[in-house]
Amino acid sequence: MSEPPSTSMIEQLREKWREIPATRQERQFSTDLLTLSNEALLEYWEECRRQTCTPEVRGWYQDLYRDRFRGKRLADVGPGVGLDGIWFAQHGADVTFVDIVPDNLTLLRRLCELKGVSADYYYVDDFFHYEFAEPFDVFLCVGSLINAPFDFTRRQVEALMAHVRVGGTVLMLGYPKQRFDALGASDGAEFGKMTDGPRTPWAEWYDDDKVRALFGARFRLEWSRNLGHQGIEFNWFELTRMA
Repeated sequence: MSEPPSTSMIEQLREKWREIPATRQERQFSTDLLTLSNEALLEYWEECRRQTCTPEVRGWYQDLYRDRFRGKRLADVGPGVGLDGIWFAQHGADVTFVDIVPDNLTLLRRLCELKGVSADYYYVDDFFHYEFAEPFDVFLCVGSLINAPFDFTRRQVEALMAHVRVGGTVLMLGYPKQRFDALGASDGAEFGKMTDGPRTPWAEWYDDDKVRALFGARFRLEWSRNLGHQGIEFNWFELTRMA
């Protein structure tokens, strides 16, 4: 008997995202980064920060939300090498790193210890059920809600967003349909390989209507924008939980 599609997708996602975004164009396996000396790891992390925490990539939203998220409980979902979560923790947020790969969390814990940053860590053992100790004020999802077909992610979002308080904020970075069309992708499987490499099982494009459908009636889309290369590399959405 074949496995349910969700089980197969989960296994593919865990296998793919051992390879995390790092510099502007590069991805690295967390297992490889863990073999580096403390000095080399910090040097590489700083290079990642130098390349991506620029005004046109991460810097604009880090500055935009820095003071707003001070003192807030923030879940950084799919945090990569922790460039955003560490930034917000350094500026007063209470950060929990949420990831689907144990070695990714081990890497983040080591980086935080080296940088003197206090954070919590949550391993996603079940994509459709979460047991956080308290609700969050903010969910930061930078590219972490676009890596599976819409129906799969809709189930995941329904479970995950039960843990953002009413009035809380959700931030999502995605890929716009214009990029999907410009690349000539036939579906999400092909699109994922074009955007994130040959090991990528899927990438889903999003626009305002699709994001509203993803989060449902309890969430209000506040604003969105395209950004990056040719204005179609990424898009950004800010939502508020209303009920």
